[in-house]
Amino acid sequence: MKKVQWTMMKLLSLMALMAYSGIGVAQNKKLDSLRSVLDDNPGGASAQVLWGIAYELFDVDNAEALEYAGKAYKKVWDTNDSLVIVKVGTTYGQLLRRMDRVEESIKVSSLLLPISRRHDFRKYTKMLLNSLALAFTYTNEFDKALEHNLESLDLRKREGDQKEIAI
Repeated sequence: MKKVQWTMMKLLSLMALMAYSGIGVAQNKKLDSLRSVLDDNPGGASAQVLWGIAYELFDVDNAEALEYAGKAYKKVWDTNDSLVIVKVGTTYGQLLRRMDRVEESIKVSSLLLPISRRHDFRKYTKMLLNSLALAFTYTNEFDKALEHNLESLDLRKREGDQKEIAI
């Protein structure tokens, strides 16, 4: 009798886990929509569409996200839109770092940081500073990591966001 109860508990637990995990892998309507745009125009997909797919895949499938972000990053330079260049490039740089391509991440983020500063894109400047600080920590360049962390902290202090300062 106990063996049957134990088996039933295992079965119910397994079913609950399967149902719960199904929620996490359920269809992403936004991702599906972006992919359909890409399917309709495979050669001429905009950097924004490619970036959107990369953004939706971020933390879900970083390897696939990196592929789309890389394509978007190559295309975005044709737009001459500084905000889009910095937005797409920031995502690309973060994904490079997450995929252990730290040196490439540093090159991309270092290229974008002056553009972001010049146009006062504070959100992206903070992201780039933190990304560079982390990348320089990974490469044991602690002086550069500290420099970027302190600049990021200074920016957050000027904005007065106590939550970001604490983090």
